[in-house]
Amino acid sequence: MADPLSITMDVAHVGFSFAEHYYALMCMTPKYARPFYDDFGEYQTVYEDATPGTQLEVKKVLLRPMSASKLIVNSIISVLYDGSLDRLLVHATGQWFTHVFVAENGR
Repeated sequence: MADPLSITMDVAHVGFSFAEHYYALMCMTPKYARPFYDDFGEYQTVYEDATPGTQLEVKKVLLRPMSASKLIVNSIISVLYDGSLDRLLVHATGQWFTHVFVAENGR
């Protein structure tokens, strides 16, 4: 049986890495935002200082240099989802946003 402390530390590391990669990808490669946002810029979260109203507004936010961005992640909490080692619930919060992800092992 796996050590619970080891599992907890692994879950925290994987969740943090997932969220970090997501935000870096969205900022460095804005074309990947299209699958996450509809034509009205609607997504099931608040991004940055408000939910962007259009794809152009989403692109404008994502193209902003990282140093000028208000995208500051305050915390990332990860827990096993439904008790499965293959699914994580990742909750990232910042000063102006909250994202909740369900990350699955793609093996």
